[in-house]
Amino acid sequence: GDPAAGVAMVWESIDGVDTGTGIAAAPGQVLSIGTEKHTDGHQHLLVRMKPDAKGQVSWRAGFAWSRAGLIKTQEEWLAHLKQRAGK
Repeated sequence: GDPAAGVAMVWESIDGVDTGTGIAAAPGQVLSIGTEKHTDGHQHLLVRMKPDAKGQVSWRAGFAWSRAGLIKTQEEWLAHLKQRAGK
């Protein structure tokens, strides 16, 4: 991910297929990113965010599945999320 750009993400293999999950928020709103391994071995994304002046946070969440053919790499997934940050 790229906290300064407002992006947090995980890219991992699920059943042999590369898969990304992530969020796009306003630049500067993502303070830190972490992951926690679930009992099934997959990662959970943990994101600490800075609220705006009204005390609110907002983000867009999404996922990518490499087998779909639109996003095939971690780098493509990061670029996709960065395009949506702040919108």
